[in-house]
Amino acid sequence: MKIFEIQTQKVLALTKISLANYVINPYIGCQYGCLYCYAKYLKRSVKQSETRGWGEFVNVKINAVEVLKKELEKLNISAAENKPVVMLGSITEVYQPLEKKYKLTEQILKILIDFQIPTVILTRSNLILRDIELLKKLPKVSVFFTITSNNSLISQHFENQSPDYNTRLETIKKLRENNINVWAHIGPIIPYFTDTLVLIKDLKNIVSKIEFEALNTTTAPYNIVVEKLKNIDINKAVKFMKLYQSSETFNEYWHTEKNNIIFALKNTDIKTHFSFPQLNEYF
Repeated sequence: MKIFEIQTQKVLALTKISLANYVINPYIGCQYGCLYCYAKYLKRSVKQSETRGWGEFVNVKINAVEVLKKELEKLNISAAENKPVVMLGSITEVYQPLEKKYKLTEQILKILIDFQIPTVILTRSNLILRDIELLKKLPKVSVFFTITSNNSLISQHFENQSPDYNTRLETIKKLRENNINVWAHIGPIIPYFTDTLVLIKDLKNIVSKIEFEALNTTTAPYNIVVEKLKNIDINKAVKFMKLYQSSETFNEYWHTEKNNIIFALKNTDIKTHFSFPQLNEYF
């Protein structure tokens, strides 16, 4: 793992993401290096990923805190009647292991508290528990917490540096015990390998919303995915391959998956959002 300390001229970036007005990414790259991560295809990451390998480098914006404070002062956020929402971690993990050393996310939260800015955090890391008392001081905060699979082999092959399933589940529970609003992001859902109903059972009493995202074989290259799935369960891997060779089977799978999820949550108050493939006229 190569760590580079860099200077940045800009921290606060406008975003088209519906959850926020601005995003902050104190790091470029990520120690977790998940196979399916879309961030490795972004322009700022591509060149470095090609030479260093995704998950093999992190650029640390060591002056991010000072720059952010100046940006917020210039925007005169404190005087605004309708405070903008800021998202932490749109293209990096703000609580990756390096955060223990650099504490950029911790310091950024303190600034957001000073300016009383509503905040959304995207993470999959239990390190967020370190900052519970800070989260409580924000005027409003929501945590989007990613859950991929309760199958340890899936984690091993697709995101082997990330916290395991039970650790993530316990982290969500502790956040909720401290009255932090948590939304679960289940994804990527890998056909025949991800048991969404088991995940729903574990999550439905501790989150207020669940987002479901299908595997994107563009950001997670199909051929590499297939080879890894063969190492886990060859029979299911064969079914997976057939799924992507038949539009009828493909559509039927995701149609059934969505209906099963809706049925599993029908007697709850949990909000849902689906990022599933567009189904053709077969349905």
